[in-house]
Amino acid sequence: MIECGASVPGEIPRQRDIVRPDVAVVTTVDAGHLEGFGSIEKVLEEKASLLNGAPTAVVGTHPPKLAEVARRKAKKVVTAGLAGADWTAEKVELLPDGRPRFTVRGVEIELPLPGRHMVANALVALAVADVVGVPLASAGPALAGASLPAGRSEIVELDGNTVINDTYNANPQSMEVALRSLAELKGSSRAIAVLGDMGELGATSLPAHRATGQLVAELGIEYLFALGQYAKEIAAGALAAGMDATRVRVATDHRDASDRLREILQGDDWILVKGSRSMQMERVVDALVQAQREAS
Repeated sequence: MIECGASVPGEIPRQRDIVRPDVAVVTTVDAGHLEGFGSIEKVLEEKASLLNGAPTAVVGTHPPKLAEVARRKAKKVVTAGLAGADWTAEKVELLPDGRPRFTVRGVEIELPLPGRHMVANALVALAVADVVGVPLASAGPALAGASLPAGRSEIVELDGNTVINDTYNANPQSMEVALRSLAELKGSSRAIAVLGDMGELGATSLPAHRATGQLVAELGIEYLFALGQYAKEIAAGALAAGMDATRVRVATDHRDASDRLREILQGDDWILVKGSRSMQMERVVDALVQAQREAS
């Protein structure tokens, strides 16, 4: 299994010529790396180049045009995601700890990772497994042992508080998904968003960060800590959407964010920490963990 990626046009076609995939997978196309590509249509074109001449392509359902483009490029296309796809989920629910449970073709599956959005990832995995000859009866239960690298929806327990360490990277779509997941997972507890810049957005940077702040307010997230070059834009978006100014903080650096966050924690809060790779937002999580160790 080989991951291909790009931040400027032409990178994935070169990788595709080297890899020559038997099964090519494009999970989704969103507004990332717009600084290098200029538009989401160009991002779609770049990602879809991986599918050129592939014997089989497995693609997600976002955006809807992805499957249409895939059918022009690959010999066989399998879709996974929303209703109407070849692989879709039924009876989706969140367990008390935030893990999703759902049914696929009569097989009940529980994921070890929190968040409703993980279902879409699981469906792509099941579709790929089926293509390479692993039956659903084996692949479904195997997902119970799935894990992700550090910084990707990683759960860190901290003095009764739950930190979602999603610091590996961020773009507007993944930020929205993470914030909506936080709002759902928190239940009756408080939700706190600690957000860094989303990089490589080019001319869309200002409106994208303001929209993120607006979403924080609209979701009823109780506190917002913003960090980075666009921190004031995130904060401005939240304030414009009616968020209480006393609950919106612009931090000067990672340590400042960690210190000010620790001042308000109650012991049953849910905290999302997320930003682009360049922001190194894991430093906020590391500082929180270190402070807990020093206090114990």
